[in-house]
Amino acid sequence: MISLVMIGCAMRKHYFNVSFVGEKGQFRSAVIALDHNAMTIPDIESARRSLEMDDSTGLMSVSHLGRMTEQEYFQGIDATRNWNRWGIVASCMLPFVILALVVWLQR
Repeated sequence: MISLVMIGCAMRKHYFNVSFVGEKGQFRSAVIALDHNAMTIPDIESARRSLEMDDSTGLMSVSHLGRMTEQEYFQGIDATRNWNRWGIVASCMLPFVILALVVWLQR
């Protein structure tokens, strides 16, 4: 049980698309998976080096694609993940609904 929870947490990463333009006008982009929800200068430099672009390369954009597993990134997100979110919301609201019902029945 503990290993499943740890694997589930460790597998979700924040995916970023980083786009660059070179000195001669060529465009290149890379997708990076990070453990944190922020793209830092070292992360950008790592992406630029992975694309083998020189120091005169300009950063065009950084887009956060979302927090997901590698499988979700490559295969898409299924409907059950969206239902899981609604389940969490519903479970958070349940105590308030019960309290409102108790107050209403006591009148």
